[in-house]
Amino acid sequence: MQLNRGFSLIELVVVITVMAIIAGAMIPTSVAILDIERAKATSEDLTAIQTALQNYYTDVGSFPANLSALSTNPGAATWHGPYLLPKYNTTDPTDNNVTHDRWRRAFIYRTIATTPPQFFIYSMGPNRADNNGQNNNTNALDDISRTVLVTDIVNQQRRTLGLQQIAIFNAAIANYEKYAYNPGSTTPPVPAVPHIYTWTNNWAAAAQQLINRNMMSAAQNAANDPWGSPYLFNGTRVYSANLP
Repeated sequence: MQLNRGFSLIELVVVITVMAIIAGAMIPTSVAILDIERAKATSEDLTAIQTALQNYYTDVGSFPANLSALSTNPGAATWHGPYLLPKYNTTDPTDNNVTHDRWRRAFIYRTIATTPPQFFIYSMGPNRADNNGQNNNTNALDDISRTVLVTDIVNQQRRTLGLQQIAIFNAAIANYEKYAYNPGSTTPPVPAVPHIYTWTNNWAAAAQQLINRNMMSAAQNAANDPWGSPYLFNGTRVYSANLP
């Protein structure tokens, strides 16, 4: 009868050595994969913080002294936040993705210009080295960063206001054409008036006609767009050279 025998000491040493080699080879790969996921999540967090900083500036008129002000009112009268809340309910401050990256290191948040104000926020990235926000897709320079510019915020505000004003103007023009200008009828709903394109290239005169006919109010009128350029009128619609 053949007896089963166990591993010899040499065989056990060989097996353990092979397993250790395999495990050692897998660790760097696992760490690299984890760093990729952390970098992706940190990048998404920074984009959310960038938007929150823009909204904060819109309400308060200045950037916060620190990122915690995005979640907790620092005492500003016009603060209408929270603009961004942590994703995790924890008492560990390093788990706060509003102030810390996914490696549990505090985001670096600093001024890069004062006129107009510009703020720079970044994570030191996987290599844990402060490269002043630089990233050239190498391990040497792998910071993850976002820049927040007042000019971008102001331009977005101007764009929103300009589109709102143009929508009001063109709706008034459409109503003028529908209700006020009716040359083909002997009994128009209101006295017949000149066609709106009579004032082509003269938005001021066209706007005054719309106001006179109660198609829009004087308070809704504007001669210039939010960038200070005159609104343009081609006879059928109003537009701005600063807007697509």
